[in-house]
Amino acid sequence: MNRSLEHFLTTHTGSLPRPDDLIRMMFAKEEGIPVDRAALAARIRGRWRRWSASRATPASPSPAMAR
Repeated sequence: MNRSLEHFLTTHTGSLPRPDDLIRMMFAKEEGIPVDRAALAARIRGRWRRWSASRATPASPSPAMAR
């Protein structure tokens, strides 16, 4: 498994899974439908926090940092 302390490692699509309600908010914004920007931003931050917390693993320092 590839690991990095310096880069986000992504799939070839570079996209994180999104729940249906977040997808609907994002599409509405793109279609010009008024969306509460603060609510959308909070939803994105919350989703990112939950995703990153679920992926957190103890990391050892990279060789460059150990020098």
